[in-house]
Amino acid sequence: MMSQECISTKGKITKYYTCYSMYKGRLSIEFISEKLFSAYQIITRRWSIHILYVLLHGPKRFREIHQEINQMSEMMLARRLEDLLKDQLIAKQFTSKEAYAIYVLTEKGESLSSFIPNLIEWSCTSVLREDEDESMKNKEEG
Repeated sequence: MMSQECISTKGKITKYYTCYSMYKGRLSIEFISEKLFSAYQIITRRWSIHILYVLLHGPKRFREIHQEINQMSEMMLARRLEDLLKDQLIAKQFTSKEAYAIYVLTEKGESLSSFIPNLIEWSCTSVLREDEDESMKNKEEG
């Protein structure tokens, strides 16, 4: 029996639909759960999705990222950048002119370019905070 892993082509993971069609449109719950859990562990680390969102708009220096997400301490930003580097979602590049590094999304990181805005849109339209929920109930009753 074949293992349910995506086949790699020249070091790149094939698109999900290719992987999906390999198994006649049916993937096991175990396979799906494993993949979702792995993705969940990466994107739910505190501030990770925020950093990725900022980098979706182009390369940034450490200071620029920190200015856009000013609620996060510099120490936490450094940790998250290190984590995202290990996860290969971002890369650290050094400019030839200046003595500073910039952070950019890798191809793997850019693959989240539609997911993150869709998640934000979904959260704005579908996820109500408790105070919003109470407000909606009061409007319906009144």
